[in-house]
Amino acid sequence: MSLGQAQREVAGRGRGERLVERGADGRLLHVDRLDLATDLKAEWLTLEVRASNFPAQRLYEKYGFHAAGIRRRYYSDNDEDAIIMWTERLRDRAVRDRLAKLRAQLEED
Repeated sequence: MSLGQAQREVAGRGRGERLVERGADGRLLHVDRLDLATDLKAEWLTLEVRASNFPAQRLYEKYGFHAAGIRRRYYSDNDEDAIIMWTERLRDRAVRDRLAKLRAQLEED
């Protein structure tokens, strides 16, 4: 699988049944994406989130993303800026430990 295919595969997740099973917060979705990215040997994950969407930003931070930049007027419906968020290196021990802890919490719910 090429890097482009891997990126599309990771980006394409989230429209599946598992998101519906866990509710709108998408907690399982994030764990699944991180697992998939790790399985595909990705180094990092990145995403864009609306600058006004503070709950989503906090959720992404819980999963190890941090703000790294801004895409000005990114959203065409209202010209809102997007916050660019990145993970740390997915191979780092701290990231793997965080993912294992989050996965365990989901299994308890």
